[in-house]
Amino acid sequence: MRRAGHFSLRGLCEAVRTFNRLAQEILTPLAPHEVRSKPDRVLRKFQPKVLGCVLLTAMSLPLSAFATGMVTLVWNAYPDPIVAGYKIHYGGTSRAYTNEIDVGNATNTTIAGLVDGATYYFAATTYSTAGVESPFSGEVFYLVPNRAVLFMNIVRSNGLPVALSFMANGAVPAHWMLQSSPDLKTWTVVGQGTNLIVKTLIPFPGLSVQFFRLVGQ
Repeated sequence: MRRAGHFSLRGLCEAVRTFNRLAQEILTPLAPHEVRSKPDRVLRKFQPKVLGCVLLTAMSLPLSAFATGMVTLVWNAYPDPIVAGYKIHYGGTSRAYTNEIDVGNATNTTIAGLVDGATYYFAATTYSTAGVESPFSGEVFYLVPNRAVLFMNIVRSNGLPVALSFMANGAVPAHWMLQSSPDLKTWTVVGQGTNLIVKTLIPFPGLSVQFFRLVGQ
């Protein structure tokens, strides 16, 4: 009978043989056919290589007053040839992503159609040619600013239009330009500034149709 706290020589030898077998299995490189037949085993080997390798950064873009919310994500490339591409995951709750984008081997992407005033959370993963995907990278978040809204009023004198008054608020670019176009193709700068609340006055153009937009520089 084995006493508590002691091991028999036979049990110790069996433990050593088991340890050696597991160590050999972990350290033995996988053959190509094993990538397809044993995905769980590949995943355990693949994860340590890619875990934390992607450094994700979110950058906002200068937008026009009428653009939808968007953000540009940039990450560092991972040089190991086992990595075939990257996926971006994002959603409205931290670590609970509802959207996925496969960007191939690119190291940046722009995501549009984000809701003004909402916060989005982003993480990246890498995947192998066999389709094995890594754990999530570190998470970044982005608060979509409320877009700039442009208001226009006609200034009249003795009942006749003499000028146009423009105001804008919301996510006004740090350096903004007010542009005008008769056809939405050719745009001309008619005003600019650096104040966060846009208030500007321009002479009445005298045209039957004229379009205006506010853009960042």
